[in-house]
Amino acid sequence: VVPGVVSGLILKNVTLFFAGATVWEVVTLQGGEIRDRWQGQGFIQPPKLQVESAEFSQPLNAHPSSQWRPAVGQTAQALFELFAEAPISTGMVIAVSSRFYHVSTAVTVTAAGNAIPVTAQPLPELSGSAVSWGVAVQVGSDIPAATRFQVGVAAEPLSTGAGQDGWLLEVFSSVDDAVTTLMRDGVWSPACDEDFIHSVPLRTNDGQTPEFPVAETYSVEVTALSRRGDTVQVTLGGLENAPIIGDNVTQNNASGVVVEVVGSEAVVEVAAGAMTPGEFTIGNQSLQVTTVTPFLPPPLAAIDVSVVIHPNSTYPTSVQVVAPIGFRFREDDCLRPGTDTSAFVSCSASVVDSYSVATLVSVKGGAAVRNVGGDAIVPRAVLEVITAAMQPADGTWYARGLLADTVGWGKFPLGPGQGGSVAVVQMKDSMVRYSGLAGSSGLIAVTFELTGNYVGESGQVVVAPPAGYTLECDGFDPLELSGASCDSGPPFKIRFDAATTMRRGQYAFVASVVVPADEPAADDFFQIHVLKADGELVDAATQVGREVIRTDIQVQSSSLTFSSAQPGQVSTLTVSLEMGAATTSDMVQTVLITLPEGVLFEAGSSVDVNSPGASVASTDSKEDGTRLSVTTEADSALPQGWYSFTFSVRVPLRMPMFNVILVELLTGGGRPPSFENTDAQRQLTVVLPGFRLGSAPTSELQSKVSPLSLLQVFVLVCMLDVVGR
Repeated sequence: VVPGVVSGLILKNVTLFFAGATVWEVVTLQGGEIRDRWQGQGFIQPPKLQVESAEFSQPLNAHPSSQWRPAVGQTAQALFELFAEAPISTGMVIAVSSRFYHVSTAVTVTAAGNAIPVTAQPLPELSGSAVSWGVAVQVGSDIPAATRFQVGVAAEPLSTGAGQDGWLLEVFSSVDDAVTTLMRDGVWSPACDEDFIHSVPLRTNDGQTPEFPVAETYSVEVTALSRRGDTVQVTLGGLENAPIIGDNVTQNNASGVVVEVVGSEAVVEVAAGAMTPGEFTIGNQSLQVTTVTPFLPPPLAAIDVSVVIHPNSTYPTSVQVVAPIGFRFREDDCLRPGTDTSAFVSCSASVVDSYSVATLVSVKGGAAVRNVGGDAIVPRAVLEVITAAMQPADGTWYARGLLADTVGWGKFPLGPGQGGSVAVVQMKDSMVRYSGLAGSSGLIAVTFELTGNYVGESGQVVVAPPAGYTLECDGFDPLELSGASCDSGPPFKIRFDAATTMRRGQYAFVASVVVPADEPAADDFFQIHVLKADGELVDAATQVGREVIRTDIQVQSSSLTFSSAQPGQVSTLTVSLEMGAATTSDMVQTVLITLPEGVLFEAGSSVDVNSPGASVASTDSKEDGTRLSVTTEADSALPQGWYSFTFSVRVPLRMPMFNVILVELLTGGGRPPSFENTDAQRQLTVVLPGFRLGSAPTSELQSKVSPLSLLQVFVLVCMLDVVGR
């Protein structure tokens, strides 16, 4: 030690027994005599952490998977209950690292029930790897001495043998201090072998994984299967003899049957295998498959679901399949033909936390999911399930393997936009229209479209109304349907006779409805179910919107007259409304009269409007002649009495299926923007069945309704496509 020269000293293997500020003394001696002395404060020794308990579990939620073991590659939460003898001051760092878990920066720190603000950043990456094994958590406020506090870290186990050992929790004065201490020779090397923190295991050792069991991650595939097969669209060009319904179809290993022939196309239902675009044969003739439409499950239908499970390294004695909320497995025996019976022998259903769960029992204690060499095979189960009334917000399916406890699990997302095939699809273009007058009895028009689903002879249509509504056969009009009869039920039902086959296309009819005095629950809709003769549901719509119930508008009756119903001829139509009471000028400002598709306002003709006191300001028509508006003075009140609209139309060569005239009372005033998007303005609707082609001229086709009132602006609309609206 030379005077005037800085000297240094390194002390090794120093044990520090107390946390907090350190006080140091330096003394120089010569010949046993003290020559110099210095005493002062040194570094702050972080407190020693005591782990009182620890757990690693799924984030809590309502799904049954939150009760299962964490799985490899699935994010779960490591939660440590800690005790520090000395305070952890603001700015100090808690480093959490592990050899067996990928640790994220999603960290929470709680003391005495209060959240501690933290800033988390990943510790340096492992040399040669992109995996971050630790996180530095800088606290934003003091944690007092002798305080129990909790640290929660989101992490993914890297293997089923991760267990609980291998976690390292340390406190440093700063992030730089943590990085410097934990980095040795430029390689991330936490001293896990030297400083294990042996936490209290919360689960019993199952003999497979040390300390804390981690489940294997399964690969799961779920696919909806039609019992009738997918629908194939076929181009018939070049055929010498057009196919007929019932002809057998083959393509490689796929087979099917022709269920419909329309013009230059046929519809084939594939009963086995899978067809692809390309050639197939009907008899000895070749055709081209132009479109393959996969099976799309309708609401509340009994369908088959194929579940393929990859068990990886596990040997489960049973497998549980959890369906999204709203789906229900068959209770007695949910297995269906197509199941790998060398793997599964039985199936039973139960309900867990509102979720339907199918439990599949494996053959020979799980050995059936292995081949002779011990490699995993892929067992397949076909299960019967009733689809949900509507697509659930979370469409994920889960499967887990059991061997005393969970040994593996996985999930398959099938929600909207996720590309799955078990997304519930509502029947196309389903609509009901009726007067929403509280306590009234009037007509209701019902329409829907069948697309790829084939019903056959003696089909049935069941309409289930919301609570408080009643449907009746009084006023039943089949419109353009043939072979249809009405049954008031309950349930209300339209039946088709044995000579009538329900095929693809639009359907519509009119019946009677009694409207309640009060609105039903917001999620209570009309439902339309299409059934086969044996009661099997083919298609359905369970979210058909209803009219708003009104008490402040009065329309007592409406009527229609026409001068001709001959195809291609000009006919004079008069649509009339009887207002039961005078109205003010701030509620209904527009009347839309929507005519059946193809019935066009005759170009160049005029419109006569008769009203008991309302002044007509102007008339206007859409350029293509499909819609017409008649406007009254803006601030004039509408007195009680009859209002009639007379105009000329061209009768089409063929009336559409939805042969209905809709009279709608709207708010908004003036001409609706481009005559479109009037649903938000609609206050009340009156339904009038249209006239039949070839019918004799009538003096009046009348529809009785109840009170209705208020209007200022009349808009007469001839709509080309009412269902499109």
